[in-house]
Amino acid sequence: MGRRKYTPKEKLQIVFEGLSNPDSISEVCRRKGISTVQFYQWKDKLIKSAPEIFNRKRKKSVKEIEDLNELLKKKDSVIARITEENLELKKNLGI
Repeated sequence: MGRRKYTPKEKLQIVFEGLSNPDSISEVCRRKGISTVQFYQWKDKLIKSAPEIFNRKRKKSVKEIEDLNELLKKKDSVIARITEENLELKKNLGI
């Protein structure tokens, strides 16, 4: 039997459960079937990524991505039109 895969939500719940009572981290790990090393890795990852949640620039980044995707669609449309015109010219010139 292989190791169990935990979803991000499950990992978060396990870390919160362990943090709510630090004296019982070993017990939480035992019940959930993970090592304490794994628990602390998940905890460290959570703490390191937490500032991103409060980063105001994140919303700006999403907007920038949307704008760039729109620009990319426009460029794809122009490329398709130019390619079509090029093929039509080649056809008319017999190339």
